[in-house]
Amino acid sequence: AEARRQAHQEAATAADDGHVSPGALDEIDDYVEGQLGANRLPAAALAVVDRDGPLQLRGFGEARSGEAATEHTPFVLCSVSKSFTALAVMQLVEDGSVGLDAPVQRYLPWFEVVPADESAEVTVRQLLNQTSGVSADAGGDELRFLTDASILEAARTLIGAELDGVPGKSFEYANGNYVLLGAIIEEVSGESYQEYLQVNVLDPLRMRDTFTAIEPARDAGLADGHRYWFGWTAPHTSYAEALLPAGAIISTAADMGRYMRMYLNDGELDGERVLSREGIREMETPAAEAEVGPWSKGGDVAYGM
Repeated sequence: AEARRQAHQEAATAADDGHVSPGALDEIDDYVEGQLGANRLPAAALAVVDRDGPLQLRGFGEARSGEAATEHTPFVLCSVSKSFTALAVMQLVEDGSVGLDAPVQRYLPWFEVVPADESAEVTVRQLLNQTSGVSADAGGDELRFLTDASILEAARTLIGAELDGVPGKSFEYANGNYVLLGAIIEEVSGESYQEYLQVNVLDPLRMRDTFTAIEPARDAGLADGHRYWFGWTAPHTSYAEALLPAGAIISTAADMGRYMRMYLNDGELDGERVLSREGIREMETPAAEAEVGPWSKGGDVAYGM
């Protein structure tokens, strides 16, 4: 713990000076390697960046049997995918196609929940902030298991779902919120979620090793997924098209370094602007009622978009 504290302090001091020292990067490497061993993680990939570029890109361990992980190894991003969906929605807000405080029913007229009179109260902003009242358990198998369902089919399983809270008044982390947002993106843009993201986010940011389908990711060396099984890691592939907006985008450390730099530069990267400075600030603004919960580190922590 003391070594970690010193490493973090050194990194923070270096950042204040406008650079990160080689010693700080070595400490980060040591920490990651230690965590891999302590948690029985087969592999990881790391990007350390500032506004101007990458400071360190590297892999750790074996991504696949006999194959070392590198900064170009694709991994399933799981819930980090939600930030891409939020970015896409905010683009549609800025071009006037979507209203942040508009009811979800404006874009998905079939959206009906219980109690029925609160259906029209659920807004796009609430989906983004996870304050819609939709529960983590709401919806059908398409939201909980690996199926062949589409984003729209998974979203429609929320019809008739019973809200866990009053819209806008309580926080509950639910994949269903972001699958609904994916359906809104498709409805408003007239494109598939995959097409919209490719043209409006991935291509402008030159994220060439980021995927919205599993087969091309496998061809590019997708890392084997794992999960814990009685304290040990066991192979496990977690991917379903229906969950793309909530947790199934695939990317590399190198590409995610570019993605992080876009946020550090307030929506712009290498002369390509994907969102306004004000839009980025909106994404990073926490919802007043969104206390993250016991799995956070505590303190003043809340959920934005």
